[in-house]
Amino acid sequence: MKTIYQLSFKYNNFPKGVPVVDCRIIENPYKRYLTDKARMEAVRHDPKFNGLVEKAIEYLGANDEVVIACTHGKHRSGAVAEEVAKRVGAKIRKGRF
Repeated sequence: MKTIYQLSFKYNNFPKGVPVVDCRIIENPYKRYLTDKARMEAVRHDPKFNGLVEKAIEYLGANDEVVIACTHGKHRSGAVAEEVAKRVGAKIRKGRF
């Protein structure tokens, strides 16, 4: 089974040797939208979103694991991780490792 680690650059230790997709290139939606759902939807509409999803899928094609991370590990990494999991059937593990 393929595994996605959805993490925060700020708070988490990363599994060693696992490729990382950095979602901080997407503007942080935290202050612009009031709900988590609206924040995740804003991330999905960012022009860089699909490229990050494709990069994560590419990494999972060569590995069994990938780290998808952003500053707090919630909205940007969450939206990307959910889309990747939906497309490839991977399991998402959130939190500290």
